Amino acid sequence: MFKFASKKEAADFAYLLLMLHTCKHNKNLEDKSDVNWFIKSTKELCPETMKMTTDTTPLELMFKQISEKEFYSPLQ
Repeated sequence: MFKFASKKEAADFAYLLLMLHTCKHNKNLEDKSDVNWFIKSTKELCPETMKMTTDTTPLELMFKQISEKEFYSPLQ
């Protein structure tokens, strides 16, 4: 994993994870997200954080895990 450069970038990244989850698991949306979109979006939303690392492996793993398994909600 990586350390965020700021609280704002951490919050923006958390929002991006929710967007990715929605794209992958909401049946009413046409999913156009792929791992390249996710990495590009992370670089755009978290530029200072991404300057501190060139390793995109954690992002690739997060993308794969979120794509394969929907978040669990006890309210469903």
